[in-house]
Amino acid sequence: AAYQVAREFGFFVPVTVLTKLNGTMGSLQLFMEGLPTAEPAEKTGAEFSRSLMTRVFDALVANGDRTPSNVLLDSSGREVLIDNEAAFGPASFLSLSPNELQRFRQDFPEVTARLMNSKTDARLRKELAARKAMEIDQFFQRLNQFRKAIVDLQNGTLSPQAPQRQHEFEPLGL
Repeated sequence: AAYQVAREFGFFVPVTVLTKLNGTMGSLQLFMEGLPTAEPAEKTGAEFSRSLMTRVFDALVANGDRTPSNVLLDSSGREVLIDNEAAFGPASFLSLSPNELQRFRQDFPEVTARLMNSKTDARLRKELAARKAMEIDQFFQRLNQFRKAIVDLQNGTLSPQAPQRQHEFEPLGL
């Protein structure tokens, strides 16, 4: 399911498919051989932007299990997000600060535009149908919170400089 979200919005997760082997459901992911892991260091500039892309993806899919060992770097420096098994956890809130949202909007306008396009919601709901209904609903709550926060930033009703903590956005109804 994380792969479908990544593909829809422009994040990079290797091709992943659901499969059944010997009667057991599982997933099969393209192996990314020889790529180095992202170093967990203080990031600035382009490195900060890359890691912010990962933070937004993980916040949207509620992946609370991201570690440096499952963030690889391809030859162009793009982060490749592997091991998304913990995605679609029980979070119904968006865990991003207004400052992170503002920076993401500035650094990734094309991805932001794709995330803001609600015309993709029906297709994505269909692709995610194998997930539990609650997980899908919580994903769309987080996506709608992202959309509302971006609109609030654009309208000046949410300041990126506001002293807000992460997880402070209220859950939105669908």
